[in-house]
Amino acid sequence: MIQEWVKISTSFFDSRKIKLLEAMPDGDFIILCWVRLIILARITNNNGLIYLDENIPYSSEMLAAIWNKEPLKVNNALVTLQKFKMIDIEPGGIILIPKWDEAQYESSLEKIRIQTKIRTKKYRERQQQLALKIHSEKSSDVTSDAVVTSQVTQCDAHRIKNKRTKNNILYNNIYTEFLKKFNEITGRKFKKEKKSQGHFNTRMREGYDLKDIEKAIKSGFESSKNWPEPSAFTPEYILRPDKLQKYINYKFKRDPVSGKNMDKNWDGYSAGDEFEKLAAEEN
Repeated sequence: MIQEWVKISTSFFDSRKIKLLEAMPDGDFIILCWVRLIILARITNNNGLIYLDENIPYSSEMLAAIWNKEPLKVNNALVTLQKFKMIDIEPGGIILIPKWDEAQYESSLEKIRIQTKIRTKKYRERQQQLALKIHSEKSSDVTSDAVVTSQVTQCDAHRIKNKRTKNNILYNNIYTEFLKKFNEITGRKFKKEKKSQGHFNTRMREGYDLKDIEKAIKSGFESSKNWPEPSAFTPEYILRPDKLQKYINYKFKRDPVSGKNMDKNWDGYSAGDEFEKLAAEEN
């Protein structure tokens, strides 16, 4: 589906690169081309890649025809933008706007926090409904005329705790399947680890299932092949809430001609980084 908006910061013209472009003889034209490329990238909707079709990259002549501009001026604008590292020209002539996701989307961590908050709210509502049901059943044994209230007794809380314990046992069994899938997909030999198992249980309570996580493992592992440190792709990494959500519906940057994965996503994460902080937050 074609997206109908792009995000441009209000400090757009305060950028040093934009100021330098403005000082050039054809600066205004180059900036106009830059904005139009951003719009084309949004229309293509493939992680900043710009092309007419998966097998047809845009040439400067094609862009000039679309924009009704002089081909030479458009070509010079592309050369300048490439020198400023505002665009890259991929193998096969595909134009790419670097750091597209970072520029066009909200903080992934913020989106994860919102989604986690929603899942947690639903989980608590289910627990509250369970508590009310238990309380209602107790009250009906005493008298059919008793008024059921929402107050949860100590006995009710104990029953809820027992149910959660049973759920954790179930999650632990699924965790075994998770590790098995992870090792099958990655060819690694990770074993059970109490900390990652605890985070796995948390993801389960948030509403994820093994099918979601398996999909994220496959996408994350494919992406990690182009990382400087592929070994950083671990069970702990994929169980981070921001990474899990990111890779469930991840779209790779692929060469439209060869289909080769061109994804170079790398956030500098190494095994163990920030995980202690995450553990503290969840515990």
